[in-house]
Amino acid sequence: MADTGKRGAGALALRLNSAGYAVAGVSIRSSSQVRFPGQLHDIKAAVRWLRTNAARYNFDADQIAIMGDSSGGWTAAMAAVTGDAPEMEGSVGTTGVSSKVQAASPSILRRTS
Repeated sequence: MADTGKRGAGALALRLNSAGYAVAGVSIRSSSQVRFPGQLHDIKAAVRWLRTNAARYNFDADQIAIMGDSSGGWTAAMAAVTGDAPEMEGSVGTTGVSSKVQAASPSILRRTS
């Protein structure tokens, strides 16, 4: 129900940047703000934006992984299994760029609260 997807990005970046991975914290609209497939459109828009801006931020646009926990995990999984399915792309943000991800995982962060 929350739209706080960026909350764990800093801790995740601390763990992954030193191994050569770039990390982007992404928030999507919550189910109180938009109905399905709005959340999927949001995350796919974020992937397209990242792919479009990969050179600017010095990472490989052809190697994008996605992860999340709770509803973010569900959204990440949906983005992973729908790949470039045109009917699931939506028109949010950057369009005309692939939203396909190369890997997906549940969050590796352990919640302490």
